[in-house]
Amino acid sequence: MELKHLLPTLETAKSKGAKIAVVSMKASSAMADLADLTLRMGNDEVFALTKGLPMGTSFELSTLVYLEAIIGEIVFDKDLTEEGMRAIHANLE
Repeated sequence: MELKHLLPTLETAKSKGAKIAVVSMKASSAMADLADLTLRMGNDEVFALTKGLPMGTSFELSTLVYLEAIIGEIVFDKDLTEEGMRAIHANLE
């Protein structure tokens, strides 16, 4: 699914110098074209429909766990604090 409503937010972030990373099952998309890094995670076969997990839930849960692990590593590696992260957190909406 192409999330075209997110493109303006990505464009704004990019114009302000942000680095963009996209996690997707697709090798190519409008968001991936804007991204500095595209991580292709799985495919339709890997995340086939599973009873009780409709509409991409298994992809979303897998991505959530993966990204939370990456964020945890960055927090520890850079010795970040909750207060410090809140101070630089940007709202692009």
